[in-house]
Amino acid sequence: AGNGCLYTGPTSITLKGTNMTVLSPDTKSTNAWCYNTANASNPQTVPLPPNGVIYVQDIPASPADPNYGPCVVPQLSWLSSTYDGCNKGDAFVQGTLNGGLTIASSNDTFITGDITYSSFTGTNVLGLIANNFVEINHPIDSSGNTIVGTVPFYNGTTFNAPADYNSTNMANGICSGGITSRNSTNPPQCTVTLDAAVLTVKHSMATANFTQGGVLGNLKVDGAIAGTFMDIEGVFGGSGSLVDGFNELYTYDQRLQWLSPPYFLDPSQTTWHSISYVECHKSC
Repeated sequence: AGNGCLYTGPTSITLKGTNMTVLSPDTKSTNAWCYNTANASNPQTVPLPPNGVIYVQDIPASPADPNYGPCVVPQLSWLSSTYDGCNKGDAFVQGTLNGGLTIASSNDTFITGDITYSSFTGTNVLGLIANNFVEINHPIDSSGNTIVGTVPFYNGTTFNAPADYNSTNMANGICSGGITSRNSTNPPQCTVTLDAAVLTVKHSMATANFTQGGVLGNLKVDGAIAGTFMDIEGVFGGSGSLVDGFNELYTYDQRLQWLSPPYFLDPSQTTWHSISYVECHKSC
């Protein structure tokens, strides 16, 4: 019910101004403007939800739920979180936002590329809420080396690995040295940009596998971060130089003093609350 968008299972969301491209193959039922479930296996570009709220849920356990069913998206082998599973409500987010939006996930939210605003004027604002982790995408192989290039998601859709590693960013100087390709033992060293207010209900914001894979570059956050724990994004050697993961470049978005993402949770009281309920006969 309502004017938001509900997605089920692993869901890719690429922000494109006032629109977004969504791939959510496990979604069987949602509001009509959010997704054409008859075409669920293919990416779809739709407007941002009217009320500015997206929720990505686990596949329901009850057969009576319209989104119940076996996993369609397979277990993603490059994910490292303890909570991963093909039935989990994981959001994979990147792109540029023009408007107000909150994306919440019942499990984890993965940053798979730069997340930016079309401008820092007006009311462009993004909230990212995860029950568990908000993680910067950084897959590693079985030897602990950074995976470079792309990693698969579903049906031909892939993500950059690490989060914003691609030849365009290399050529534009966003990644160091103007190098357009590197191997797993010499990762790209890019600047990943995240414009958002981040809230993790049970855990923290982190870089996936930050203790392995070599120096990744800079993590530039312009927003706010709140969570149960404070994680670290990189490992530094005795000389103070970065050994693995990211340098942190964090700036508070002053607009958040008066501008809140749509229906954003109070960071000081992050528990989800039931605001209404109804009792009925078991046959209803």
